[in-house]
Amino acid sequence: MARLAVLVGTCLLLPSSLGADSAVQSTAPAKVPPVLELPAIDLEPPAIDDTPEMIVPGQHVRVDTPSGGVHVWWPDGYDAATAVTIVYVHGYWVDVDDAWLQHGLPEQFGAAAVNALFIAPEAPATNRDNVNWPSLTRLLETVGRELKLPAGPVIAFGHSGAFRTLAEWVRDPRMDVLVMFDSGYGSMLPFRDWARASPKHRLITVGDDTIVATSYLARWLGTKLSLDIADVSDPTVRERVAKERLVHIKSSIGHMTLVTGGSALPSVLRLLAAPLPVE
Repeated sequence: MARLAVLVGTCLLLPSSLGADSAVQSTAPAKVPPVLELPAIDLEPPAIDDTPEMIVPGQHVRVDTPSGGVHVWWPDGYDAATAVTIVYVHGYWVDVDDAWLQHGLPEQFGAAAVNALFIAPEAPATNRDNVNWPSLTRLLETVGRELKLPAGPVIAFGHSGAFRTLAEWVRDPRMDVLVMFDSGYGSMLPFRDWARASPKHRLITVGDDTIVATSYLARWLGTKLSLDIADVSDPTVRERVAKERLVHIKSSIGHMTLVTGGSALPSVLRLLAAPLPVE
C-alpha cells in the first residue's frame, strides 16, 4: 500500500536561473537532505531564450510505494477540472530523489507555468535495473488513491534511459501523448506503432544525442512539423505545434543540458498544457 509522505509547503519564488542559492523543500529519504543547495548551472547564454521572470511556486508530496518513491507536484493556481497529467520519467545514473533535487525538477515545472499535475516515478538507473512501473495505469491508480487526478489527457515525458519505461507504456491505453526527450534509444518500432495505432495519439520527439534515431522515426511517420529547439519559445511556433499530432524537435544544446540547463525542459513543457494565469 502506498504511503503518503508529509505535505511540503509551497516552493520558493526563485530567479530565472537555477543558482547555487536556490532552495528546494523535499520529503526525500534521509540520504537526501531536506534542504539542498543546487549546483550552479551556467545559463549564459541560456540554452533557449525563454527563461521566465519568476518561477511559479507549488506544492509537493512524495508517495512511498513498493516500486520506489513517486514525487507529485502541482503549481499555485492549479485547476484540476482543466489540468493535464504529466508523468516525467528520469534517465540513467540517478534515482528519482536525486533527479528531483539535482535537476531542479520542481523549479523547472514551476518555470513552465502550466496547469498540470506532475508525477515523477522511480525508473531504471542502469541497463541492469528492472522497469519499476511497467504499467502506467497502475502508477496512476497508485497516485490516485492519495490525490485526485485531473480528468485531462495523460502525457508521458521521458528523458534518456526512460525509453525502457516508455516502451512498456505504449501498450497502455491511459497514455494520450508521448514526449521522447532525447530518449530515442533501443528499437523505434514500439513508438512508431503506437503513433500509428490511433489518430488520437500524439508524439513529440526531441533529438540531441538521439538525433539520428528520432529523425528516422519522424521520416518513418511522415512527420510534417520539424523545428529547432531554439524556436519553441516563439508564440507562432507554439501555435503550429498545437495543431500537429506529430512533431520533431532538433537539438544541439547537449543531452544533459536539456534537463539541467533550466530552459529547454520548461519550454517544451509549455507545448503540452494551458498556461497558468501568472501576473
